[in-house]
Amino acid sequence: ITASKTISDSGYYFLDWSAGKAAAITVADGVHAHLCLNGATIYAMNTITLGEGSTLDICDCSEDKTGKVGMSGNASRGPVVLDGNKTINLYSGTLIGQMNSNTKQCVVMSHADARFNMYGGTITKGVSASYGGNVAVQKGVFTMYAGIISEGQATTHGGNVTASGGKFI
Repeated sequence: ITASKTISDSGYYFLDWSAGKAAAITVADGVHAHLCLNGATIYAMNTITLGEGSTLDICDCSEDKTGKVGMSGNASRGPVVLDGNKTINLYSGTLIGQMNSNTKQCVVMSHADARFNMYGGTITKGVSASYGGNVAVQKGVFTMYAGIISEGQATTHGGNVTASGGKFI
């Protein structure tokens, strides 16, 4: 992938640039895509958007594991919002809420069928004016098998993780 892209077919995709780049990834309805960050940083107003019934596997297959997914500008949301029957599996790489001067939550889950499985990687520097700086599980299930969730900030509670209606396992 060399620029913003809608992924319409299941398969393996690799970011193909070395520095940070403003680009967005959209996964179409029902597609299962595997995205290798390849050591690159990707950011946009709505960095990752998943269609209904879709799954995105995120990893960083680079030697240094420096790949990041963030957001930019005055985005109304952080890099990952799961607002339907959507699944993300994070194996490696970093989801970061703070890039440039703007800050947002890294992962927001707001649907009963939303799933986030963390097998590795890092979720960091998310900020919320209320709760769940890094991860806000309003509905759905967030399962953490491995990885790091750190440096989140929230003014009310749950700087790193808040599960207010969903499950954090």
